[in-house]
Amino acid sequence: MHKRSLILLVCLLIGTGLSPFNVFAEGVKAFIGTAGTSGDNITITISSNKDVDQILINSGTGEFLLTPQTEYSDEQLKGNNQVMDLNGDLQVNSEDYDILKAHVDGGCKDYTARERCPHCGATDVNDDGVIDHKDLEMLQSHLDGNCQLADCYFHGTRINRKNDPNDPTRYIWSFSYTPTIRGTDHMSFKPQSITSTGLRTGEQKDLSVKAEEFKNPEIIRAGVFPNQNKYLINTPVKVYAVTPLETDQVIFKTNSATFVVNTPESIDYVKAEKTWSKTYNPGTAGNEMIKITGQGQQSGGTYLDSAVPVDFTERIVDPQILSSSNSVQTHSYSWTTSSTDADGKVTTTTHTYYWYTITVTATANADTEYVVFNTPGGAVTDNSYSVAGSNRYFSTSWDSTNSGESASASAYCYISEKPVIKNKYQVTFDPQNGSQIAPITAEYDTLITKPADPVRYGYSFSGWFKEARCINAFDFSKDKIRGTTTLFAKWTINDYQVSFDSQGGSACASVITKYESTINPPTQPARNNYTFGGWFRDTSFTNPWNFTTDKVQGDTTLYAKWIPVVYKVTFNTKGGNEIPAIGVNYDSTLPAMSPPVLTGYSFSGWFKDSGCTQAWNLAGDRVTGPVTLYAKWSINQYQISFDSMGGSSVDPIVTNYKTLITPPDPPNRDGFTFVGWYKDFGCTNPWRFDAYPIYEDTKLYAKWKAD
Repeated sequence: MHKRSLILLVCLLIGTGLSPFNVFAEGVKAFIGTAGTSGDNITITISSNKDVDQILINSGTGEFLLTPQTEYSDEQLKGNNQVMDLNGDLQVNSEDYDILKAHVDGGCKDYTARERCPHCGATDVNDDGVIDHKDLEMLQSHLDGNCQLADCYFHGTRINRKNDPNDPTRYIWSFSYTPTIRGTDHMSFKPQSITSTGLRTGEQKDLSVKAEEFKNPEIIRAGVFPNQNKYLINTPVKVYAVTPLETDQVIFKTNSATFVVNTPESIDYVKAEKTWSKTYNPGTAGNEMIKITGQGQQSGGTYLDSAVPVDFTERIVDPQILSSSNSVQTHSYSWTTSSTDADGKVTTTTHTYYWYTITVTATANADTEYVVFNTPGGAVTDNSYSVAGSNRYFSTSWDSTNSGESASASAYCYISEKPVIKNKYQVTFDPQNGSQIAPITAEYDTLITKPADPVRYGYSFSGWFKEARCINAFDFSKDKIRGTTTLFAKWTINDYQVSFDSQGGSACASVITKYESTINPPTQPARNNYTFGGWFRDTSFTNPWNFTTDKVQGDTTLYAKWIPVVYKVTFNTKGGNEIPAIGVNYDSTLPAMSPPVLTGYSFSGWFKDSGCTQAWNLAGDRVTGPVTLYAKWSINQYQISFDSMGGSSVDPIVTNYKTLITPPDPPNRDGFTFVGWYKDFGCTNPWRFDAYPIYEDTKLYAKWKAD
């Protein structure tokens, strides 16, 4: 493809009064719709004085107001240097998409320009040389907020007016302009100033821009009708070519002449094709060189040739009889007869019969494949011949009684239909993020077999479509391949169920949601004696579910985590050492802990009641609410033993902690008088039975006085 572009710099001097201005580059040509890259835009530059607040511009693309700057919000989503602004309203929206789609679907009839279409304004958005479904896809990405153009100045702020660096009293205004009308586009500029009393308009200035349609009038198919292996000289031959609709004329160049055909034989708007033909009589035998070139008309009467013309050769034949000759071979047959007259005389007579073999030999040229001899007995065809040099020799023979007979000869050749070889085109399957499908090759105007369905996790396959937006389904039973084709997979996002296992809490209804979507948390479940601790992916509660960021990728079950309520357990030690209260999870047993201590008593366990009738089972009883446990004590018993220090033995006494004991009967000892019981072996500290309670095992010693 020939890529052409032109930057048009137009300088206008505009004031709100009648100040003169100059327009430079008047009448410069531009190609329609060459916006898309930095070197492809037509930039119109205007110089004004500083009274100008805005400029009203009218052109073939419509009317718009040029302000000092243009603010674009994310919602407006506009395009790159107007390349996506197909209707010239300085915004990119669904209207532009509809225009482009109608063009791709063949709605422009005669217009299928490779660049901006002068009929509807459709353009080659992705700059790949063709207006097709990929441009639709790129425009849709832009509308979805995912613009793929690096220089998309319609996002954010576009500065249209700047101070003139060379003249502090003037402004420089500029805007990008893409012609959408073939021929001359007349533009007008009205400077305006905004005052306290209203809008003031200055003198209108005009500009003319000539634009021509960029075309690539390629030859899709070409050939000769009828489709023969050779053609007879001076007999009609029809040469034809099939082109896109954008082609304006076709040149058929042959050995005989060059024919310019500017009216198509037929137009097929369904296939978006024109058929061109020229019937002529080749006048020279030999190899007929045929060259076919499509042309697209440009402004000014010039034509753009197809980038790749079609060349082929057909054989033109002229079978001829160059000369003929006769040869005669004479044959005879003789016999005798005898007769007897009345006198008995015998007469013998000799008879002779003559006949002739006549051979006619025709010398023909190399184009002759058989000769028909017109003999006196009828037409005779000779298919066999001998060759000498470049000539072929045919002959026929017959017998006759006339030696002067001869035959004329006519030269012929065999002409047969050539097998039709259809063009083959590649059919590519764009899975649109699904699994890859191998491309196939199909003959022109044939059906193809539907491939295996692609696979895409989280989506269900909904068929193959003709465009990326999946508007028109491809019918494998009806739609035939008529060129390089890309089919697009349509996907329907799957619905998945998210279930909530409340793990003993109140039930939560499941929800149905789309693949890769977030969900709202359900109403928080409730559970007696527990606090809700969130939703988790697993029953071990190691992977929490984040409702803000986590997305559903399949049927999912979430599990409620519960944190048991902590209840206060108070310990009443009933005189023992203080044990602080503890918190114990609901439905849990008491933790291991040291028992309380009370002097003179042994700890007998914790009880649920102050009367210590209901024991608390440390291994089995669980905390189900606030509880007070009571310590049960058993009083210790101690032994008081008596060392009679040589007297009679005294039995020990067992008594409770902190009780007084009754003195036992005094012991006896000969020669001594019992004085009393003492705490110590030296008998210096007497034991007072009326004042000293027992606190531990005790040994008392007898004191004696000698008589």
